[in-house]
Amino acid sequence: MSDGLNTIVLGSFLRSVIDVETYVCQKSNQKVIDFEKCGVKESLYHISIRNKSTSVEGKIIDSVDIDYLDIKKLYSIGGLKSPFSKEEDYYNPNSLFYDSEIHYPDNEYQEVEITFLIDFLKRVEAIDFREQSDHDICLILYNLFENYFTYSAANRNKISFFEQTKLRAGVASSIYLYMKDEDLEVTTKDFLSKKNIMMACSFDFLGIKDFKFIKSNTSTLKRETAASLFVDLFRENVLDSFLDEIGLTRCNLIFSGGRHLHMFLPNSKKTVNHIRTYIEKINDWLVENFGTVMYVSYGIAPVDSLNLGDYRGDEFYLNIFTQIANDKAKMESHMYTAKNIFVMNHGIRLNEEIISEIEWKAKQGKLVDFSLLGRRYCLKKAMVNRDIPAISIWYQPLYEGKADTYRDEMCVMRFDIDNFRTFMLSNHAGEIKPFEKMELSKNFSMFLRRDVGILLERFLKAGKDNCVIHEGADDMFIIAPKKYIREIAICLEEHYKRFTGGRITFSAGLSEYIRGCSLAENCALAQQLMDKAKKVPNKNAIVWKDDRNQMKWMDFIGHDENC
Repeated sequence: MSDGLNTIVLGSFLRSVIDVETYVCQKSNQKVIDFEKCGVKESLYHISIRNKSTSVEGKIIDSVDIDYLDIKKLYSIGGLKSPFSKEEDYYNPNSLFYDSEIHYPDNEYQEVEITFLIDFLKRVEAIDFREQSDHDICLILYNLFENYFTYSAANRNKISFFEQTKLRAGVASSIYLYMKDEDLEVTTKDFLSKKNIMMACSFDFLGIKDFKFIKSNTSTLKRETAASLFVDLFRENVLDSFLDEIGLTRCNLIFSGGRHLHMFLPNSKKTVNHIRTYIEKINDWLVENFGTVMYVSYGIAPVDSLNLGDYRGDEFYLNIFTQIANDKAKMESHMYTAKNIFVMNHGIRLNEEIISEIEWKAKQGKLVDFSLLGRRYCLKKAMVNRDIPAISIWYQPLYEGKADTYRDEMCVMRFDIDNFRTFMLSNHAGEIKPFEKMELSKNFSMFLRRDVGILLERFLKAGKDNCVIHEGADDMFIIAPKKYIREIAICLEEHYKRFTGGRITFSAGLSEYIRGCSLAENCALAQQLMDKAKKVPNKNAIVWKDDRNQMKWMDFIGHDENC
């Protein structure tokens, strides 16, 4: 990322820091941060102050007063309102990384404790602004804001203070990059109101289920979860490598999970061309290492007049989705280049060493704070009291249980969120503005990546064996002994119902071990059973063993027969 973009992102985060500092001063009559003493450059402080314009690498960047993202005055920081509920339900404004508690949005509104904000400001003050690079400082601030303000909103906004700050940085970066690529000067208002300046972009990772369940990856449950972990790490690295090359950061990320990456980007010719050449490069690497097992496609859709303060009808979201889907379908109709075909004709040997290395590193405890292709990653919960310049991620650990092979007395549960695409494409009767969709995406991701992991870890600590294999953006496989799977299934359903206020449901299929069948075949059976559950009127159902055993969750919970 260029110095100019680092300056813009850092300035956007510091602007929110200044808002918090001012708020704390007003509430407690104490000043926490001396920015000059911290070593914050005068130019960075300048770009962080409202109603200023700053020249960055010859381009005039205005103060990024973006209708919905701007904070004219911070008069409250309190719990984030549930994006699922129509009622006045809020999260408690707690930290994200500190504990292993599930955060339910079913509380009354309460403001953040001043001591909590002072703790945040002191950690900002401890950053070495003189010695660390702007890039590293941006990573630290990103992680701090995510930790402290994922469950908090400024001035009772419908997006978290973290998302608000992140989006402001992402939009400002996009404005700057568009200006630079097209050799133009536009204001923030122009960027958000003119046609085709911004675009939505989606990367789709095809074949990940086939990859996870190829014979070499299903020899043991540990190996299977290592293959699942590789897909997660590969997706995250594809994201970060792309953003690095194009000159942006995770502030432009909408959603990352399963087989999907969604971003908002400047719609410049240079960006469009870079996407194409980058995906070709990724697919060349996949062919060389895994043949035709995995493939990455992409789609883009220019966004017309995206004013963050406007409500949009269903057709707005549907048009974006349709154009992206059509792009992907066109690309997937002629997947491989002449170069790829030449490589495949000379024989492909699956590179099993890659999964073996993941398995070995996880066993040695080396996947908590680690480097991958030159980037530093860290498990989010490992950053409780550490402010390090690393990209923080969620991932499920490798299986470490007693049943290393899938065998008798084991079961597979496959679950999938009901009507996920419909929910995300709807404007919900005018309740949700375009970028509030990001809060919904983040909440779904938190459930699958953080909360499910916490719940399953509780079972492990109680001696109840299990492991998880992620599949798509809204679904997964869970493997556990027969005597525990029912309890796990009910626990996840009850948590999810409380998490979404009962507004969104999921359906599941549960298969028992079939002697002589591979793990992949048993997982395929669970998939078939889940598909049958989806056909139950209004879904919200589970099917187990065979299609004679299908029930709504309410009936299944009250059913006294073991699975």
